[in-house]
Amino acid sequence: MSGKHPIPVAGLLLGGTSRRMGNPKHELQLPDGRLLLEHMLDLCDAIAGRTLLCGDGVPGFDRNAVPDRIQGAGPLAGIEAVLREAGSGRCLVVPCDMPALEVEDLSKLATTEGDIVLFEDPPGSPLQGLPMLINANQLGDLEQFMDAGGRAIHRFIEDRAHVRVPISSQERLLNVNTPEEWAAYLESC
Repeated sequence: MSGKHPIPVAGLLLGGTSRRMGNPKHELQLPDGRLLLEHMLDLCDAIAGRTLLCGDGVPGFDRNAVPDRIQGAGPLAGIEAVLREAGSGRCLVVPCDMPALEVEDLSKLATTEGDIVLFEDPPGSPLQGLPMLINANQLGDLEQFMDAGGRAIHRFIEDRAHVRVPISSQERLLNVNTPEEWAAYLESC
């Protein structure tokens, strides 16, 4: 299977408690009737030989769920779980709440060389860490960072060599966190 896919393992971050959204984001329904989770899995499956669910498993989805080593540590805990499960090689890490993302975007990450690859941010905006491609050789550094209390992806990335690639449209990196953002996304479809 790995010959067909540029990346051996992808991790889909299911997110935390979805307090702002009110419901799990991955259960949101797209205009085509699919769940957001199904869309995000399709994207990951197109790029990776195996897709893991990071966080609690989802009933009805036959996927490996990898638990966080440190509960409540946010997205970094999911990234750490993916790297640990993969053991080696470059891994794709994608949040579950980016409905405008497309396979070509993730392909751009997957085909760019580097141990940490992420998209360019608009001028003046803070560093966005997801989606990202990260080599499992970063696991030791990530564990040390987290064990020292680090929880922010951008703080982990900023002091490490990383490659930033352009994206055709910043709108594709829309991250849905509130019912209002979801409604605006659906209206734009």
